[in-house]
Amino acid sequence: MEKPCDPKSVKECNGTNYSIVHVVAESEDKRSAIHYLWSVVHSPTIIVAYFKKSNVHVSVDWEKVLRKNSTEGIQFNETSEYITALVIPAIYEFQDPKDELYYTAHDVTNIRKYPFYNIDWKKPEIDIKTNMTTFRATMLGGNVIFQVRWIHSCVQCVV
Repeated sequence: MEKPCDPKSVKECNGTNYSIVHVVAESEDKRSAIHYLWSVVHSPTIIVAYFKKSNVHVSVDWEKVLRKNSTEGIQFNETSEYITALVIPAIYEFQDPKDELYYTAHDVTNIRKYPFYNIDWKKPEIDIKTNMTTFRATMLGGNVIFQVRWIHSCVQCVV
């Protein structure tokens, strides 16, 4: 389910494509659930929360979510057993003389940082046949594509 920013209630939403994609995967016995939230509000972000019950709801306070450097705005009505998030704040371009893909200050020269917070992301494309969500933006004369995919077999992997 997509939770788009509502421009009628939050002035910062007007003319934007802010969305949070929310997918819930319930266990076969309906006793637990994993909530996946994907977004590119400010930076590409993935939140995963595991609950030992299935009737858990999420609410979005867009005013809080849209504040720069905010860690608030997404709330579950229950306490999770486990929650984690991955945030990608920028793309870094650098010369790696050993071609090892290690980012260490003493080996790297000409570091360029391209932050995500000023990028105009398009509305996410959701392909329900492949469970793929694609976020696209234009950056530095090229395109940035951020894709996330939910694989339903993961529900059975959770202990």
